[in-house]
Amino acid sequence: MCAKLMCNTLRQLKCSPTWVDNGSKAVDLLREDSAPFDLILMDIRMPVMDGLTATKLIKDELKMRIPVVALTG
Repeated sequence: MCAKLMCNTLRQLKCSPTWVDNGSKAVDLLREDSAPFDLILMDIRMPVMDGLTATKLIKDELKMRIPVVALTG
C-alpha cells in the first residue's frame, strides 16, 4: 500500500519509479540493468531479503554509489 502510494506520488512529480517487492529482486534488478537509477528508496523490512542486507550487497558487492534512503512503514 505505501509503495503504491509512493510510486503514484513520484509519477505525479514526473519521476519514473521502478518497484520490486523484496530486497533480492532489487539486487537482481541492479545486477541485470546497468543501474539507470538516481536514487533507491529501500524498505528496511521486506520478505526474502531485508533492505539492510540488500543495501550492503548493493554497496559492497556491486560497488554502486547510488544513494539509498531507508524507509519503513
